[in-house]
Amino acid sequence: MTKDEEKKIRKSVLDILRENELLSLATYNKRKKQPSICSLYYTYNENLIIYYWSEKNANHSKNLVDNSHVAVNIAKSTQEWGSSLKGLKIYGTVKEANNNELFIGGMLYIKRFKGVRKFVKIAKDFNSKIFNSKLYVIKPIKIIVLDEKQFGKEVYKEINIK
Repeated sequence: MTKDEEKKIRKSVLDILRENELLSLATYNKRKKQPSICSLYYTYNENLIIYYWSEKNANHSKNLVDNSHVAVNIAKSTQEWGSSLKGLKIYGTVKEANNNELFIGGMLYIKRFKGVRKFVKIAKDFNSKIFNSKLYVIKPIKIIVLDEKQFGKEVYKEINIK
């Protein structure tokens, strides 16, 4: 893949991340041998790192203790059948945000979702015991892009993230 092709794919990924607010996160409980999926609000940075805020006791959060590998889907649910489709499939790992990630991701989350300011005044509040929650970081390993206006009907583009 040329640098120009990768740049075009990354631009499409960033456009899709910007145009959406919800993702579907799939995790796996090794002990129960059971998959789990949930919807979460997210934010992101220009390096394609994704941040979400969730309860520590949620099934998907507990599943990450034994298996940090996840699959993510991002697409507008209002896309009409037969229209030019857009969406992302992301494979990667998740972890709780460290102090630096908490600051960066927390500020991005507050900026994106203004209503969260009622509950969170500063980034470290995301990990407050009051909410029993944490800010989590998704580090993509592989992203598969469907952007039919940009790349053609049913053409999937894939980038590996280093």
